[in-house]
Amino acid sequence: MEENQKIDIERERGRERIPFYLAGWILTGLGAVLLLLHHFTGLSVQTYLPPCLFHMATGGYCPGCGGTRAAALLLRGNVLASAVCHPVILYGAVLFAWFMVSNTIWLLSGQKLKIAMGGRKWQLWLGLGIVAGNFIWKNVGYFCFGIRLEDWLGML
Repeated sequence: MEENQKIDIERERGRERIPFYLAGWILTGLGAVLLLLHHFTGLSVQTYLPPCLFHMATGGYCPGCGGTRAAALLLRGNVLASAVCHPVILYGAVLFAWFMVSNTIWLLSGQKLKIAMGGRKWQLWLGLGIVAGNFIWKNVGYFCFGIRLEDWLGML
């Protein structure tokens, strides 16, 4: 492949990341607004969430169980408890930070520094594996040994 074609392909991949990068800043701003609302008014997103139908039907943990609690704990700086509640939240936060920082540097360098992170299939599969592993781990602990999520958190 010719050198100019490689450069064109790299530029196109970079252009594909820009909408995700902008969406990342919009989500960051929205998150900051929600944190400020919570801080000054006590408003909590958790009060508006419906109950988990999977948990109501089976008594077990759904694949997303603990995600909201994990995000809240991570925002408070309690990384270990966040990872126990739902490790995919920490994984997603690390990927998000890596994506935003690397793409900011890439854009500020005039797209010369080739450090910008794009999405890869292995990142998705690893995230899905974390969700599946968490689902199995929590439900085996609960149904086989009677250990609930709150018990895990109490051990920290």
